[in-house]
Amino acid sequence: MPERQGKLGDSWNDCARKLLHFLGWEYVGDKNIDVKGNDGEDYGIDSILIYHNPSKSIKQTVLLESKRYAMNSINGNTISKWLKRLKEKIDGLRNSEELVKEYPVLNDCSSINLGIVMIWIHDANEQYLNVSFQNYLQSVNINTGARPDGSYSRIMVLDNRRITWLCSIIDILHSYDNYEFIYPARIIDDNPVEKNTILTIEYMMSNIVIAECTKDGKTETVVFYLSIITETTVVFIYELLMTFQCIRTGIPVCICYYDKSEKMIEVINSFKEKRKDICLNFRKMNHYSYDSEPACIANND
Repeated sequence: MPERQGKLGDSWNDCARKLLHFLGWEYVGDKNIDVKGNDGEDYGIDSILIYHNPSKSIKQTVLLESKRYAMNSINGNTISKWLKRLKEKIDGLRNSEELVKEYPVLNDCSSINLGIVMIWIHDANEQYLNVSFQNYLQSVNINTGARPDGSYSRIMVLDNRRITWLCSIIDILHSYDNYEFIYPARIIDDNPVEKNTILTIEYMMSNIVIAECTKDGKTETVVFYLSIITETTVVFIYELLMTFQCIRTGIPVCICYYDKSEKMIEVINSFKEKRKDICLNFRKMNHYSYDSEPACIANND
């Protein structure tokens, strides 16, 4: 049993890395590595990645911890131990000379300032994720707090819900010939608007993602929306796009909705009837089940 659990854990680490890679993040070195920290301790790392953030001048460095568990193996104490250990790794390696020596690319990147726990609960259901697991997260302190020098690190937890949402985004992006995520000035500290193929951690944790996609030479603005869709929500999305200057003459807008309510068709038809002045297309996003890893990142090697 332990050997099988180890293989499943390695397989999920491959899936987690692939997800981030699909979203523009870069691998640093191999997976499952040991690196000596400034304190002389050896730290076991599932993966190190780097990515470009439009609001930062250099690439950001990230430690990824991949977890694959059953519901009955998780509680608040389990999660607290994960976060505590990940914080120890971040603090021990953030200025590690050994790490930079082993991976010179990190010379041109930030010190480690972000940790991600990507947890796949293989027997989870909506009720468990929305209630029990959410309560576990709320019972622990995820905020790492500031260090004596004023610097700080962040830890993010991505569970089945966020993972499958991101995989659904990837599915639609792969239906186009080309795509770029749009970063309006307001969400990147008023830096100039930027378009690129990299999804930042802030965008990953958001309920709305904006992209420019092209197929057969035709371009459209695509909005991925995670929350419940109502007529009011649709108007809000359109006005947000106007504020972000993402509405352009001759470029259609498509809202990709994750809401699987049976009333969605009614909402869309009612909106189109009442707001004929707004031209929007709608597309339903794929919903993955939680009993197996999403196909787009499943390790089929």
